[in-house]
Amino acid sequence: MAAVRRSRHPFFVYTLLVIVVVATLFPVFWVVSSSFKTDFELFSLPAHWLPATPTLSSYTVAFASQSGVQAISNSLVIALGGTFLALLIGFPSAYVISRYRGGRFALFVLPLIMRASPPAVIAIPLLIFYSSLGMVDTLQGLVLPYSAVTVFYVIWMIKPFIDAVPREIEDAAMIDGVPRWRIPFGLILPMVAGGVIAAAIFVFVLDWTEFTLALMLTRMQTQTIPLQMAAFNALGAISEGQGQAAALSTVSLAPFLIIAYFFQKQLVRTFSAGAVNR
Repeated sequence: MAAVRRSRHPFFVYTLLVIVVVATLFPVFWVVSSSFKTDFELFSLPAHWLPATPTLSSYTVAFASQSGVQAISNSLVIALGGTFLALLIGFPSAYVISRYRGGRFALFVLPLIMRASPPAVIAIPLLIFYSSLGMVDTLQGLVLPYSAVTVFYVIWMIKPFIDAVPREIEDAAMIDGVPRWRIPFGLILPMVAGGVIAAAIFVFVLDWTEFTLALMLTRMQTQTIPLQMAAFNALGAISEGQGQAAALSTVSLAPFLIIAYFFQKQLVRTFSAGAVNR
């Protein structure tokens, strides 16, 4: 009986794995397929799984007015700027928390409380503050709150890697004449580069897909990809907006495909090492 159970075990595991993979990839398949469909195929019943006559009309319309191109450009600038600022603040903060015990409770628990709050709790005061400064509908007006929210993820992800670096290495470096202020960036940063890369990718993805803050702090000039997709979907009730939303969504997948292609092995090693360090 044990042999029978062992022989059946892989079947259930593989079946569950197939179900998870299909459930995960089906929305991606449907969006990409819809971006090449005609308006008739998008709204016809029963639904067409694949476009009978693939067309680029949705892409042409989505980017003809420059709204789609502007949304991608805004998202790229905001995501890169927010990621850089979050790393610039988060890495030294993670180093301080790792090496000095004072204030750990506040630095770890208070961010959890803030993240558990609805995004509107942050966005509404920011909207009032930005209105007085004239920062509504500006790129820097989104970079700052994005980085303020994601900096805590940087701290949580990088700190375990810094914890794994023996303090004796720092002591030896200072004995050799390395100034204390150069230790974090000159010595520790190269040793935890894998964790920094993983944190940067994670934060970039969060900034790339952020919706609530962008919805409340932008108007027309700095709309991001999620907002433009929502606008196309709203337009889809009366015209070809659904195809435009699918086209923009397909194009927005490019950064994730690039990350998966170039950094897959790095991410696996990084998260595995982080799990061991914890």
